[in-house]
Amino acid sequence: MKLIETAYERLRSHLRLALAWTLVTDAGNIRFGPEVGITAPKADVDMVSSWLGQVKRMAQDLDDVRDRAHLEGAVVHSDSRTATGKIEQASIDAQFMAGGVIALLDFDMQNDEVVVVGEAHYKLVPFADISGATSEPYGSALRTSSNQSGPSALASHS
Repeated sequence: MKLIETAYERLRSHLRLALAWTLVTDAGNIRFGPEVGITAPKADVDMVSSWLGQVKRMAQDLDDVRDRAHLEGAVVHSDSRTATGKIEQASIDAQFMAGGVIALLDFDMQNDEVVVVGEAHYKLVPFADISGATSEPYGSALRTSSNQSGPSALASHS
């Protein structure tokens, strides 16, 4: 904690977030799925390496979206069932869910309530895992790659 508290002020919240992620994901005995669950306690975890790895991932993520800094976004602290008036109509496009699933959503107002009027689930998968006619929409350029870190595609996920 001393390292975090002595870091530049503008970095402290990021460093704390990386620590929280590490405590829950790598060190803790909590698992997330459709529900929160408890797992067996972990015998030994290299917290420093895990935390530094998460700091590096966060820095890379921020660098990856640097060219999108001009885009607007908003966080609404509310229960989605009672968010009427807090969310602009047609302003939510996607929800990131457990297991790498992305839900693309369409919302509307009905009887003064925000309701989902359309929803489709997709999973980001390595292109090498897509074969045959399923890969046709992605073009021949992507078909030449077979490494796991290479191109990915959204595959329909019901």
